[in-house]
Amino acid sequence: MKKPFLFVPALIAMFFLAGCATAFKGYKDKVDVVNAPFDVRVFTKDGVEIPVDSTSYRYYSNEAKRYQTGYKKYIALRSNKDHILTLKSQGKERTIEMFSKINFGWVVLDVATGVFPAFFDAYTGNWNKFEPINISF
Repeated sequence: MKKPFLFVPALIAMFFLAGCATAFKGYKDKVDVVNAPFDVRVFTKDGVEIPVDSTSYRYYSNEAKRYQTGYKKYIALRSNKDHILTLKSQGKERTIEMFSKINFGWVVLDVATGVFPAFFDAYTGNWNKFEPINISF
């Protein structure tokens, strides 16, 4: 007799909690900036500078026959809209358009947990993602 009482709260939570992408990813998407020079700066079309963060990682180089440290740069963009960005480095400038695309992994998880989470993530645009930015000045 207790099993139906456990099922009802789980069913209510499934339909009224935020979507998977909102709960686990949030409103911003980390976008990799590939081949970025050390002094790269990123600006929105309104001239607001977006912070460029970096992380280090270790990899094995077959040429050097040893492990080396690499650096990966990324920016955080709101995933609910498209962006026009200006990249600046060493006196050079490049303007690019970033278009958000649906990440179908989040769609599958949302539909599996109920209709309301899928509606919530679709409305907020949190299940969108961006392709990496490849800088070539």
